[in-house]
Order: sequence, then C-alpha cells, then structure tokens
Amino acid sequence: MAFRGERCTGGKKSKQRITLLVGANMSGSEKFPLLVIGNSKKPRAFKNKEIPVKYKANSKAWMTAELFEEMLRAWDGRLGQQGRRVLVCLDNFSGHPPELELNNIQLVFFPPNTTANSQPMDQGIIENLKRHYKKLLLCRRLEAIDEGKEFKFTLLDALHVARRAWEQVGKSTIRNCFAKAKFIEEEIQTEPQDAELPDIWEALPAEEKMHENEEIELSDFLEADERLATGGYFTLEEIAEEILCSEEPVESEDDEVTVEEEIVPFEEAQRACSTVRKFMQQRSGKPGVMQACDRLDNEMHEIRRKKMRQPTILESFVCREFLAMPYVSV
Repeated sequence: MAFRGERCTGGKKSKQRITLLVGANMSGSEKFPLLVIGNSKKPRAFKNKEIPVKYKANSKAWMTAELFEEMLRAWDGRLGQQGRRVLVCLDNFSGHPPELELNNIQLVFFPPNTTANSQPMDQGIIENLKRHYKKLLLCRRLEAIDEGKEFKFTLLDALHVARRAWEQVGKSTIRNCFAKAKFIEEEIQTEPQDAELPDIWEALPAEEKMHENEEIELSDFLEADERLATGGYFTLEEIAEEILCSEEPVESEDDEVTVEEEIVPFEEAQRACSTVRKFMQQRSGKPGVMQACDRLDNEMHEIRRKKMRQPTILESFVCREFLAMPYVSV
C-alpha cells in the first residue's frame, strides 16, 4: 500500500500496487470517499463484483494530473448541486494541476518545501490509515492460519480493507493533525496507543515474519512502503502505451493467486447471520453491534424478497414478445 509523495529507493517492488487519494475537513466530520488507483485496468478479481470504492488505473498506479482533474471536476459538480463551496489546500505534487478553474472549489497551494509541516495528511492521518490497513491485513492472515486455509488476498480484498481502514480513522486523529499543521489553534490531544496490533504481530508464527532469512520487526512491516513513489511524469512512450491499452482493455492477470469463486447458498448465509446475532447477544450486546446485525438482517430480507419475486403479467408478456420478434417476417 503506497501513498502520494513517497519514493521507492531499492528493494523488490510488488507486482500489484495501489495508491490512495485521501482528504478530510478540519473537524473530521467529512472524509472524502477513497479514490484508489491500481495498475490493472480490468482486474480479474472485479469480474461480476461490486467495487467498494472509486477505482482508476494506469500502468504505474500513479496519481496523475488528468486523474486529479477528473476527480475534482466531478466533485465540483456535486458541490454545485448541494449549493456548497469549499477551499482545498494542496501541496506542490506533480499530480496537482496548478491552473485549474472550478466553480465551487478554490485551490490553495502550500509554499514549496513546506509539505512536511503544513500538510495535515502528513501529520499522522496517512500513517493512521496505514496502521489500520495493515492491522486488518494481519487479522485476515491469522484467520487463514486458524482455519487451516491458504491465505489469498486479491485486489478486490485490498479495496475492501482500504475502505474499512479509512472508516476507522477517527475524528480526533484528523483534528489533531490539523492542529499540528497549525490550521486550528487548539491543544493537541493525546491519543491512546493501539495495544492490539503488537499482540496480533506476536501471534503470527515465526516463519510468517521472515524476510531474506531474517526475522523482521513490526516496525519494519509498518514502514515497508514509506518511500514508495505514487506519482510523477509519464514519458511519451508510456503515454502512448496507456492510450493503446485503454482502447483495447483486456482482463488483467492482476492477482498472483487464482481464487476459485465459491457460491454461498442463501440458506447457509442465513444460518451464519443467525449464528453471528446469537453470538453477539451473548458476548457483546452493545447497541451499535446489534444495530449492525439488524442492518445485515434487513439486507438478507431484501435478497430473499428479490429471490422469491415472480415476474408480473406485463413483464411476462414483454418477454414473450421480445423473444418472438426474431421470428416475425415483414
């Protein structure tokens, strides 16, 4: 997982990468929906699936000026419909076009060489997101070990985990980072340390924490992509290749693992939901948790309703007429 502004200076690069665009207001009450940029234009893992975040792609998984402008113009349109105007503070990253006129968004750029101190995202928001992401990744790895299954993690899995990790970045973290960047004058609150992450790391078998015959520390895992590049300029040859690939998209061998599609029967999913509800009633009972179970039950009810719904007379008539059309001679 990589973020804008970081540069890779050695080591073996992963074949599959994603870059995330993040943003939030000063209070933390509104977080910009994640934009994920990958290097697979038509990932196999996405086939017939719902994508949890906005996804774009180019050969290097980079944020480009074109992608950034496309995102801003779409957001500008939504803001206009809502009757809102916003001020967006940006650093002088190559993917941020400086001369861009919008109706409802005003862009303000930080002075050169001040990003480390002035950009709130760099004061801990991105770091916090990364920790949540990697914690969720480790949890999935442990689950596979406990169940005796081979660990498989596709690009679609990465998007779901990224979305969840972004949701877990709290308002207090965001406010603290804006305060550190001097956007607001208030005392920086001390945030509790995540005591669970070290425990999860320790629970991993020793062989899972080896790299080139040496055991790595948790800090090494968390900082593995600290200097990975997430933007820059494409050469003319690379631009031409991008255009050719976009004209004839092919299904990408995006994942280094092949995941067999397992169709879960509705009845099995229903039993699992009932089991989870009983478990939570016995072990938790918190209102928020039970409300989540209620939402899950509602969604299962909606799936059942669609599954049982029979076509109307009109729908049946239209279907028969459509099927008959090829055989009509005039």
